[in-house]
Amino acid sequence: MVEIFLDWKSISKETGKAFLDIAVAFVIFALIQPFVKGELDTKLLLIAFFGFLINLTIGIFLIGIGGCKDDS
Repeated sequence: MVEIFLDWKSISKETGKAFLDIAVAFVIFALIQPFVKGELDTKLLLIAFFGFLINLTIGIFLIGIGGCKDDS
């Protein structure tokens, strides 16, 4: 059980990467698909933008907390 908490930096970085993947999915599903179908409006643009921005910010923050492998 203690071993799980010892590697919190790796867990933080992997969770941050998942949030970046979710940010990309927001762009694809909330922006590009409605654009191709011709159903894009201001509401969807705002949802896509803020969803992307929130997930991108959380992802970058978590990756930053995780640091690089050279950190002790």
